[in-house]
Amino acid sequence: MRIQDSFASLVQRSVTPRAAVPVPSGDTVELAPVTPEKESLIRAMIRKAPDELSRERVVEALAAYPLEALERVQAYGTRIEVYDFASGEAVPSYLPTLSNPDTLGAYNTKANVLGFNRSNLTPFAVLHEFAHALDMSMGEPSRTPEWRGAHALGANTNQVVRDYAKQDPSEYLAESVAAYLVPDQALVPLIERGLAEERGLGGLDERQYWQMHQNFCHGRLERVDGEGYRLVRELLEDDEVPAVAPLPAMNEDQWNQFLLSSPRPAAS
Repeated sequence: MRIQDSFASLVQRSVTPRAAVPVPSGDTVELAPVTPEKESLIRAMIRKAPDELSRERVVEALAAYPLEALERVQAYGTRIEVYDFASGEAVPSYLPTLSNPDTLGAYNTKANVLGFNRSNLTPFAVLHEFAHALDMSMGEPSRTPEWRGAHALGANTNQVVRDYAKQDPSEYLAESVAAYLVPDQALVPLIERGLAEERGLGGLDERQYWQMHQNFCHGRLERVDGEGYRLVRELLEDDEVPAVAPLPAMNEDQWNQFLLSSPRPAAS
């Protein structure tokens, strides 16, 4: 997900955000209680991170997911990686879009790896990318007529939580799930912390940052996109979806081998 995509067409009505209250770097904003079971599952999925704060931020965000969703994605084989490109770390070949400083996060569905740049690591991005992995682990419900229809309705009537949700049904699902999991009372503190830490700004000024996230919480999703809200609720409560065959996350060598073994398109 890239900042410029999600900020392609801001809501036009006037918004007057309250003045941001400085939030000390490292402060936690609780989206949901971090139970030992959830923390253990999440930390087991984190394959790489530059520091403990990055791990804590991933745990903080993903604790908003139901335990069953975390168990499903962990069993599917998904792994999470956080890179500190500012210190000179190289961009892995299976997450090439992270080379763009405006990329908030990435998910390679073939390698089954979620990737983030430490400087852009926000709960909004973590929740969004993890929703893509959940979608895959459930057999891609985003491809069903119900989700495709909800996307078409929302995209053509501007009834979406952010413009990035208009891209396609998969992004619509990810944006809707992420917003659903942000408690109303956590939205303002998360925005303020993002501004204070300058994470995921990508050149946006304070007003633009507020505008981009203004509807990104549980209650506002319900008001803006009732159909998307209903579908997310049903998705997260559905414990009867058959398990999808695991797809173990690839490393660099495995990804390169995968590319070498993939069929080449015929020359025209």
